[in-house]
Amino acid sequence: TCLAGLGTRMSHPQGLRRRGPAMANDGGSELQQSLLSGQEPSTSGQETHGLAATGKPHANSLLASLFANPARLLLLLWASAKSAVLGVWRLLFGWLSPQPKLSLLQEARLEALVADAAVPFDASNAEHQDLLRELWGAAFPGEPCTSLRSGRWKDMGWQGEDPGTDFRGSGYFGLVNLVDLARRHPATWDALLHKRQGARATWEYPFAVAGLNLTFVLTEVLELQRHRHQGQGQGAGASHVPRGAAARGFLALLGGESGDDAFGDLYCAAFRVLDREWLAMKASYMEFNQVLKRTRQAVEGALASQPASMQALEAKLGLGPEA
Repeated sequence: TCLAGLGTRMSHPQGLRRRGPAMANDGGSELQQSLLSGQEPSTSGQETHGLAATGKPHANSLLASLFANPARLLLLLWASAKSAVLGVWRLLFGWLSPQPKLSLLQEARLEALVADAAVPFDASNAEHQDLLRELWGAAFPGEPCTSLRSGRWKDMGWQGEDPGTDFRGSGYFGLVNLVDLARRHPATWDALLHKRQGARATWEYPFAVAGLNLTFVLTEVLELQRHRHQGQGQGAGASHVPRGAAARGFLALLGGESGDDAFGDLYCAAFRVLDREWLAMKASYMEFNQVLKRTRQAVEGALASQPASMQALEAKLGLGPEA
């Protein structure tokens, strides 16, 4: 694989190649801070409970307030204990699980994915428009795309006549992944788009929007939206070593011969799992979020087992040969 081309592949739709919100707060520190403030809602003409004229809490008043309210005291103790336990756990976990050493190839591919996931969709960008037209051609072969605004997009699973309004969560990367699925996995694309497998529901999940949701979920799982490097002298990939077990499990796939396509292959496998879970749950449109959650859990578990290859990952996911 030529590393020189990794940084430019999203700039050229015709040569398309492969390459999460902030970390969840456990809530303990926020709860602890609110309890330790010792403040009660102020009432008109009265001093805030437990505060002296200087605005600083009296220790005796605060203690008396806590012991007069056992429930509040228990919440404070619980929050303090939780914060302490989590702090110790993070220290132990960091000691027991040192950051993995990335090869130059892994680092370059990871850096490219981080950059790709940050590109917003731009309806005025000619390359983005061209990729939308290619997507149209894959969904409606033989039917010319005369306008990027059309009610026909709804038949593919977009929310309205303008697909550009659906990219808020996934960005341009969401479009890239749909096109890549059509290019490299045409049989799976056709089966998923046209819902060819299993007993289908009356109200099916929208294919295109489901694909965008999967892009968003996978960028979270693989921590592709986490902090960028803030120092100097190192690339973004050097500082972007994943912390989670699932994200670290993905690193081995990035280092393989087909690592350039690792994200696209994972995306395809995740889409197949989503469709399988949909059928297994006999879900309807209103249950899509539950299906997506189960899909995420399955993918996280399979990646956390650190599969050595995409075939091993698919086996962990219980997937057979593609359609």
